[in-house]
Amino acid sequence: MGASHTPVTDKLTLAGEDAIFAPPASAEQDALGALLALGYSQAQASKAVKLVKRADMSSEQLIMAALKSMI
Repeated sequence: MGASHTPVTDKLTLAGEDAIFAPPASAEQDALGALLALGYSQAQASKAVKLVKRADMSSEQLIMAALKSMI
């Protein structure tokens, strides 16, 4: 049976028996995802993240700053 490639399996790297997925999302992507999961619209989340984003911020810092900017 030959190896099949799908969008998911193409992003996998096998290391022994463990599957390692593609690199984690950026802090900006993490923050957008978190805000969307909390019920904010794409427009609200995007605006808040862009307003407070700095290159040195972790995901957690960016999420907290974005949330604080919306109150």
